[in-house]
Amino acid sequence: ALSEAEVARSSHTTNRPLVDLVTDIVNGIPVRPENVLDIACGEGTLMIDLWLNGPKDTTLSGIDNNQQSSDIALARFGLHGIKEGVARIACADATRWPIGEIKPDVTLIDPPKPTQTRVNHMYWESLARTPLTPKINARALVFCPAPKNVVTVSPDEKNLEAVILLPARLNSETRDGVALKIFTYFDNHCEKTLVIDLSDIKIEHFALGTHASNQESLPTKEAAKAITDWRKNRRISKKILAGRQREIVISEIDGEIKPFGTPTLKHETQKAITDLL
Repeated sequence: ALSEAEVARSSHTTNRPLVDLVTDIVNGIPVRPENVLDIACGEGTLMIDLWLNGPKDTTLSGIDNNQQSSDIALARFGLHGIKEGVARIACADATRWPIGEIKPDVTLIDPPKPTQTRVNHMYWESLARTPLTPKINARALVFCPAPKNVVTVSPDEKNLEAVILLPARLNSETRDGVALKIFTYFDNHCEKTLVIDLSDIKIEHFALGTHASNQESLPTKEAAKAITDWRKNRRISKKILAGRQREIVISEIDGEIKPFGTPTLKHETQKAITDLL
């Protein structure tokens, strides 16, 4: 896996907890993706971690408009032994580049910070969802802002499979919360959406995801397993992240997904109890 030293406090890279979460979720897709597209890929952190921890025959494509970040990503590919053709970077404006030509079955986006882009997060969401190939395993994973841990959804997000409300301070330039939305391809509508609330977990160092002895780690593997179980059974497993999962119907909410209260017990304590059941 990538060392914490590689995932530095940079506005052009995805932070360690988010990298772990994406890798675990993508690896949980039943049919492994053939083509993964990372939009606004920065220094290639997500792409490298997916290659290190996933199948080596997946084609990884990235696009970023920052030349220095693109050069760093290519250098890191070489350091990790990722051959040309397996991973590639285009230094271009993602909002104008024909990303649909790649025909990805998984798209990823941790959008540029508001100070670095002229478009809002809803546009980035659309950009990630549009090029997906119409396959049952196709997924778009989109990080979006969640001020006060509240995430906005629109009525047309009928293919929203799951939402994870994440803690504040996970991004290097904001103390606000962040959420991960997971979409299927457009025509694969979801009757219900799984919501996982991890927003109360306290991370001491947002860039590295480390935690003090009296704080909690981010349960990325459990969150990924909860999504895998939801995808398979369409019901919530009470043995995973007890008290942190709910199901919603997008058409029945008022355009916002809010934290729904946290378990009385800390995650580690709750997990120990459920493991005994």
